[in-house]
Amino acid sequence: MKRFLYMLLAVSMLTMPTSCGDITEINNDPTRLSEVNLSLMAPIVLAGHYRNEGSNPTRVAGIIMQQYVGFDAQQVDYTQYFIGEDAMNNYWRTGLYAGSLKDAIVMIEKAQEEGNTFYSALGKLILANGIADAASYFGDIPFSEAFKGTENLKPAYDSQESVYSAVQGLLDEAIAEFKENAGGHLGGDLVFGGDTDAWVKTAYALKARYLMHLQKRQSVEADVLNFLDQSLTSMADEATFTFGTAETENWTLAKFGRERPNTLVFNPGFASRLEATSDPRLNNYAKFDGTSWQYWVLGDADLIWGKDNAAIPLVSFAEVSFLRAEALLRSGAGDAEVEAAFQAGIQASMDLVGIPADDAAAYIAANGSLSGSTEAKLEQIMNEAYIAYYGHNFHQTWANYRRTGYPALTPNPNGTSGLNPSGVIPRRFLYVGSETQTNGVNVQAARDRQNGALLDAPVWAFQ
Repeated sequence: MKRFLYMLLAVSMLTMPTSCGDITEINNDPTRLSEVNLSLMAPIVLAGHYRNEGSNPTRVAGIIMQQYVGFDAQQVDYTQYFIGEDAMNNYWRTGLYAGSLKDAIVMIEKAQEEGNTFYSALGKLILANGIADAASYFGDIPFSEAFKGTENLKPAYDSQESVYSAVQGLLDEAIAEFKENAGGHLGGDLVFGGDTDAWVKTAYALKARYLMHLQKRQSVEADVLNFLDQSLTSMADEATFTFGTAETENWTLAKFGRERPNTLVFNPGFASRLEATSDPRLNNYAKFDGTSWQYWVLGDADLIWGKDNAAIPLVSFAEVSFLRAEALLRSGAGDAEVEAAFQAGIQASMDLVGIPADDAAAYIAANGSLSGSTEAKLEQIMNEAYIAYYGHNFHQTWANYRRTGYPALTPNPNGTSGLNPSGVIPRRFLYVGSETQTNGVNVQAARDRQNGALLDAPVWAFQ
């Protein structure tokens, strides 16, 4: 017995050095990935970003722009412009900074380590798009000091002006890296399957979009037209992400309709606007159930922006066409050229929704002619963009309104509160409660620079 114990001790002593050497691996699960390939990162980055395109900020923008109206729960508060610090908490924290933006940063860093410019470019395009939208919502936001983890848990807020400049720089870098395409596409591009030329066109379209945001601050028309000339030439060029039919894969607006039915409905005033011009898109935007206009009806595939497997363009050819019409108008181009771009925008919207050619032609014949002063023509362009962007581009509708004043909307008479003292249609979102609690000094500094940053204080770009 004693000899057996000695032998057991000897064996254990022989194996001990090996065991000690491997002890650091005890928590490594061989069935789980310890490192994620770029081809697996790309779908996460893209899906997260496209989900944000239908998340709370865009839904609330739709309410503000009177395309939706709250029927129950928080949506009623939003309709009355009671949009507090809690409204965008989830978007800011898990949708944006710890979500799509952080994912994009991680992919960029790994791509740079591996010398793969395709994924670095894709990450920079998504990063630029995400921070530009956030800056349009909030004004000054963290960027240059953000994403540093424990190195800096309280990042300063960059001016909106500097963020917009960074957006253009990121998109320029993305264009150059897509063209270089070192390393190439290894999989995971759920939008273009690695087509760099198509991504370059999308990047130029985004450059045009966000430069037009600065139209009140500087002369942008020539550069916008230059970018548009290098962007989308048809619907075939659209960066479209198609969602799935499973509840874990469906389009964000459809998910909201399914999980919170009848809390958010299509605005009857918006329906009346479309009915007044016999707009054939109405039946693809909403259905009347005898009480309310519903943007989401279970199983109704005709509701193009309310179905689970909606196909969402990051930038539509309709938007490119309306941007061109506006830039041409502002640059003093001839009426025929402006009107051609204007009509192209309407036609592209009809095609995106699937309207028959004869119905689209009839609508354009009745509503596609520009007339009157330059300002009157601008209003017509913005009014048609307002209709065309419904369902997938609420943030740009709101941006258009804040910089041009069109479409002409009447503020909600119940919209005056401590968050919106002047009672105007909101000009921005409030900074979120989680930032007030954890980064209060920098939040307050940003508020002080922006006249208090309440809902009625315009962001810098749209002043």
